[in-house]
Amino acid sequence: MLNLAKAHIARVVAARSEEIRISLGAIVGLLITGVVCRMALGSVGDLPALVAPLGASTVLLFAAPHSPLARPWCCIGGNTISALVGVTVAGMIADPIVAAAIACGIAIGVMMALGCLHPPGGAVALTAVLGGPSIQAAGYGFAIWPIAVSSLLLLGAALAFNHLMPRAAKLA
Repeated sequence: MLNLAKAHIARVVAARSEEIRISLGAIVGLLITGVVCRMALGSVGDLPALVAPLGASTVLLFAAPHSPLARPWCCIGGNTISALVGVTVAGMIADPIVAAAIACGIAIGVMMALGCLHPPGGAVALTAVLGGPSIQAAGYGFAIWPIAVSSLLLLGAALAFNHLMPRAAKLA
């Protein structure tokens, strides 16, 4: 049995001021992304301005920007490709649980094959399948709006933040 008390767990080592800066950067980045998306949506039905998987992308882009999983191609490509996979599978398989599992698995395989593995992409594939009538009604448009657009906006905010506020956080 695994003794959790003795297990080595990697953690981000950062000064308290750096943790606050990273958190504030994430708030501002996600807020900018959400506000711009909401302003641009106008009267585009019930599509959300933000989707939950962007929260996970935010963690990677702001708190672990040097991770290979936070590269620009991984964020934009991984999220967008996963949305396309999710929409495709949802259209082919009626059972949402089966469709969700297959969509997530295929999305992982495609992201790996294309060199854009981004863990939030798995959640994007699930959202495309389980996200409700407005997301399903959007069809492949969901991959562009809100996924690709919000991923691009969030990435831009993170790149600007990480350029203006460099940090020394590292895995210990």
